[in-house]
Amino acid sequence: EALKALEKAIELNPKNDMAWNNQGLTLNNLKRYEEALKALEKAIELNPKNDIAWYNIACGNSLKNDKQNALKNLEQAIRLNTKFKENAKTDEDFKNLWEDDDFKKIVN
Repeated sequence: EALKALEKAIELNPKNDMAWNNQGLTLNNLKRYEEALKALEKAIELNPKNDIAWYNIACGNSLKNDKQNALKNLEQAIRLNTKFKENAKTDEDFKNLWEDDDFKKIVN
């Protein structure tokens, strides 16, 4: 249902970066990672300073075990908003990276 509502919101305003972000987040939650990444990339294309979209794309990449892109996108999210350092330390989406030295360098 949420996905249908977001699709409608995007149809009404295709330049709404937060609607694209929320669609990506919803797709991540549904484990539809490739679709989620496309929606989040669209959010970032519309607003390169959308820190939440950068964080969510990092989450999606982590969930699909793409460490390199997860860390690259997480670094960008943190550059835009340092609160994501703390968020990533406890976010289950990054659980597979919590013990990774490269991840620790970024969040500490």
